[in-house]
Amino acid sequence: MLTILYQDADFVAIDKPSGILVHPTALSAEKHSCMSLLRDQLGAWMYPVHRLDRATSGILLFAFTAEAARGLATRFQNQEVRKTYLAICRGHVPERGVVDRPLRETDDKPYAEARSEFERLQAVEFPDPVGIYPSARYSLVAVRTSTGRYHQVRKHLRSLSH
Repeated sequence: MLTILYQDADFVAIDKPSGILVHPTALSAEKHSCMSLLRDQLGAWMYPVHRLDRATSGILLFAFTAEAARGLATRFQNQEVRKTYLAICRGHVPERGVVDRPLRETDDKPYAEARSEFERLQAVEFPDPVGIYPSARYSLVAVRTSTGRYHQVRKHLRSLSH
């Protein structure tokens, strides 16, 4: 059972747990996805408005009609709606910055423009050694993307060595 955070006549927002796909794909043998679970839960056909990676948890929007989904998806594409991701990173991330670095989904695909703005919200250090480091450092980071590439937040933060 998925947790419903908001629902009206056109849309439903759920709390997507990590480890589950937004919708079924030919590349995955998984039987369950957020879309199929929500369809069973609400007894209605659902249309995803946007996606989150399988490993990512967060708020996910679905529409009850294709028209409503297209309308809101267009607003995302026109950057009238912005997503903010919260990430916990190993290491102390700079206070703020921009990663403007093209990404590609796989080695055989072309690079596509990708831009992420980030802001460190908090940093912490624990006295426990990690590998060759004498302590464990972590940062809580807010990331806002102006593009939506495959694993964009992870890849951009990794390009900063986090």
